[in-house]
Amino acid sequence: MTNIAEKKEKWAEAADLMMSKKISRKLLKPTLINFIKRTYSTEKPLAADRTYSTATGLMPGAYDEDIYEYTKEEVDFIPKEYSEIPGPKELPIIGNAWRFAPLIGNREFLSTLLRPLIEGFITKMENMLDEKNELPEYFLSEIYKWALESVARVSLNTRLGCLEPNLPKDSEAQRIIDSINTFFWNVAEVELKMPVWRVYKNKSFRKYIGALEDFRTLCLKYINQSMEQMKEKNYDNIKEENISIVERILRKTGNPKLAAVLALDLFLVGVDTTSIAVASTIYQLTQNPEKQQSLFEELKKVLPNADSKVDVIAQENMPYLRACIKETLRMYPVIIGNGRSLQSDAILAGYKVPKGVNFNIFVLFISNAALLQVLCEPKPEKFNPERWLKSGTAQFGCPSQQKKIHPFISLPFGYGRRSCLGRRFAETELNILLAKIFRKYKVDFNYGSLSYKITPTYVPEQPLKFKLTRRN
Repeated sequence: MTNIAEKKEKWAEAADLMMSKKISRKLLKPTLINFIKRTYSTEKPLAADRTYSTATGLMPGAYDEDIYEYTKEEVDFIPKEYSEIPGPKELPIIGNAWRFAPLIGNREFLSTLLRPLIEGFITKMENMLDEKNELPEYFLSEIYKWALESVARVSLNTRLGCLEPNLPKDSEAQRIIDSINTFFWNVAEVELKMPVWRVYKNKSFRKYIGALEDFRTLCLKYINQSMEQMKEKNYDNIKEENISIVERILRKTGNPKLAAVLALDLFLVGVDTTSIAVASTIYQLTQNPEKQQSLFEELKKVLPNADSKVDVIAQENMPYLRACIKETLRMYPVIIGNGRSLQSDAILAGYKVPKGVNFNIFVLFISNAALLQVLCEPKPEKFNPERWLKSGTAQFGCPSQQKKIHPFISLPFGYGRRSCLGRRFAETELNILLAKIFRKYKVDFNYGSLSYKITPTYVPEQPLKFKLTRRN
């Protein structure tokens, strides 16, 4: 290619190919490896001498070695029309659930509800240990069960029995977990790739729809039961911790459909996400024993013994635990991107993008890119909770933070009023469970390094056979 016209023609041909029915397997399953390497290349930094739109990463061939990038000399700096952006234009978003975040409850309310469930899960963990004091290969699925039980308790004031030993595979609770997993395993194939299901209902589409239908049917059964029980309650004599989220929403809005939809949202996004965050944080602390020891020193001071109550005051005095969680979610964000819908016209990467367009911010790449070392933070590949400690919190071997970190380096829950609806709920779960585990046990992992896969949640691929050693 020797001139701009020929290069534009090449892109036009690629776009035509993408819209045709003869789509190669290569286009349906692109790899991001080459794209990431070239985006953050230190030899040819994009920000220094060229203009690049992340939307081009969705085009055919964008991940090949022969990717073309326009130099500044070739670019007309008048913003291009939105219609000229190559690749798909929209991604799904969650919606306006943020408006009801206050109804989730405060941390004191959530802590009161969650503590008994976490105590029960710790007991179950102890009963699962083998002769080597190791947890079983299926430990992640057990975390799923605990997370589902927690969501049901808080959102519906209902116990599903997930913490019972030997939960049957055909139980409703296990079917809900399986349907959530199947949904996440297939959502990227169905929603974010070429919509071949519009022509042919392929296997991924059938699994996706089947999982959603099973999930909806099972969850609505418990949601409707909760709504029926409301009719018989006298709320003047009921403690706050016995009023579910569904009941709060119904009492505020009088809209059963809205309450049901928000409860379904909590069930759908509150199981996999919290479970994987727990697993990843435990794993990182096993790989960094000096950090685990620093955490134990903090917990030992806040919680005098292993049975001490992790209430709100205790959680507020655990800055190093919060830093460990935040650092884990920077390196291993459970959801790899945040979707947004533009509320006004904007110019992004040289393109005029109109109001209402949906786009995605890939926080997995932003948080882990080598470019972070240039921007503000050294060694982003290292697990370093100390980078999140504020000045003046130096204690137990944790140096105080001397420089300000850009807040958008880590966005595991999104940002602003449209951030994750269940953030407060998830953070409370993580704080209490991890505090109890690491106050009571020294945790090891003797099976090498974990690898991760995108499903599209960012999940470990290997069994989580953590070894628990009781602390004196």
